[in-house]
Amino acid sequence: MTIAWLFLGALAAAILLFSVALFVSRRILKHRLAKVAGPYLVRIGLPGGRGRDGDDLDTTFDTLEQARQAATAALLTHEDNAVVAFVLGQRDDQQWDVIDRVDVLTP
Repeated sequence: MTIAWLFLGALAAAILLFSVALFVSRRILKHRLAKVAGPYLVRIGLPGGRGRDGDDLDTTFDTLEQARQAATAALLTHEDNAVVAFVLGQRDDQQWDVIDRVDVLTP
């Protein structure tokens, strides 16, 4: 019976620790994205990637909606069907962060 209580206590502690880590990571992400503003950049990359590698489009966009539309158009005209587009926004410290991922389903 004691082993069951120990296991239950360890499980509760793990769930509590995971929920605290999830809460903190979401707060950090919201804080980082709050600093992201235009211009926006579109990067064509592999589906398994996180937007770090790939080919950037030549132009930057003033609004997020313009960047999303350009990402969709770039995917529809891309020669390889197994790619996705990432929309990146520029932070205050001039670094780029992935804001959105655009997928186009083709037959």
